[in-house]
Amino acid sequence: MKMKIAILTGGGDCPGLNGAIKWVTKSALDSRMAANRSVSFEVVGLVEGWKGILEVDPDDQKSCVRYIKHLDEEVVRTWDRYGEQIWEHRGQIPLIRKMIVREVN
Repeated sequence: MKMKIAILTGGGDCPGLNGAIKWVTKSALDSRMAANRSVSFEVVGLVEGWKGILEVDPDDQKSCVRYIKHLDEEVVRTWDRYGEQIWEHRGQIPLIRKMIVREVN
């Protein structure tokens, strides 16, 4: 059986977050650990924070390309040292608040 792990970040700067994402990705895909598991994993990153998960349309290939990024050991290899821009989401929290207020009203 194959399971998908989707990683979403939803706030501003967070020291250590890139390292944590790298660890989750490498651990999920580690071939040495795979022999002891009954499942395999695919890891993806959801781009633009909460906006990405709210606006992605799984049936629309363009939407998936824009908001879902495949993660593997090579992609996250240097994230703990140099960072990465895939998670850019600053300024999205006011948008989320407006969406929530619109739904409540």
